[in-house]
Amino acid sequence: MLRQEWIEANHNGLIALSGAMSGCIGKALLAENHDAAKRLAEFWGALFEQSFYLELQRVGKPEEERYIAAAVELALATGLPVVATNDVRFVYQQDFAAHEVRVCINQSRVLDDTRRPKDYTDQQYLRSVEEMQALFADIPEALENTVEIAKRCNLN
Repeated sequence: MLRQEWIEANHNGLIALSGAMSGCIGKALLAENHDAAKRLAEFWGALFEQSFYLELQRVGKPEEERYIAAAVELALATGLPVVATNDVRFVYQQDFAAHEVRVCINQSRVLDDTRRPKDYTDQQYLRSVEEMQALFADIPEALENTVEIAKRCNLN
């Protein structure tokens, strides 16, 4: 069965997230193409009815707050829910340096290469509940939706 057909046949049990700034909606918002972002959000919202969330992340990346403001505005305009997530790349914050070494090895670069892309921040560690609550205290529904998603997840 084709992937699209499988999604259409089985989407009721799936939960889909927008990919925050890295997803197609996020990229459209950052490019200030709000019409495209709205069309994409409506498409995914219709495909994953009651199961599509606009993803919000605060990991210290440039443009993050501009994206979050635009995503919240889009959520209000479309009626789509928002959810707070954390793009975890390592367990503890102090593991960031080791993570950067691994990234450099993978990219065949050295740490002090001024031209190497800095795709990760030291904020991409596994945060505690309290840390996430503090980060998203201004958007409580994004936190509430993490609990709603967790309630809908099961392993059979």
